[in-house]
Amino acid sequence: MNTDPVDQTALWLSRVFLGAQPTEADALMLTEIEEDSKTRPLSLILEEMETRRREEPGQFGLDHVATLFAPLFLPVVYAFVRKFAGKFVEGAASEAGKMAATRLKESVAKALAEKAGSGAAPEAIAELEQAFAARARLLGLGRSSYDHYLRQLRERSAQLL
Repeated sequence: MNTDPVDQTALWLSRVFLGAQPTEADALMLTEIEEDSKTRPLSLILEEMETRRREEPGQFGLDHVATLFAPLFLPVVYAFVRKFAGKFVEGAASEAGKMAATRLKESVAKALAEKAGSGAAPEAIAELEQAFAARARLLGLGRSSYDHYLRQLRERSAQLL
């Protein structure tokens, strides 16, 4: 069983930000990844998904936005949590077990909810925005490909605490 706190926190954060009513495609994809991550590291799953994905951005028309969860959203959230664990929560990424994952989730939630509602973007959300922009550029996508994810992050950040 995979007990990596970074994996658990990235999947939890993804589920939180997708909200109660994610698109059907996003919900199915996340559920499949959560099941797969019980036995394999999330980094390996994401790497395999990246090598399998070779579609062009406009290939799916309007439905393409739903397919951005795996190539755009989840890798950004995973990288953010991994960086956060190393930068802000010394040793959390190397600790095993539920307590490390719980502490990491609490720390991420606090950082993202900091100053929520004040109109100012918390530093953590600004870092996520930069990560989305970089990942979108890598995929050859514009800002519109991740704008709705940023809106969800900002709207739901106060609900994390």
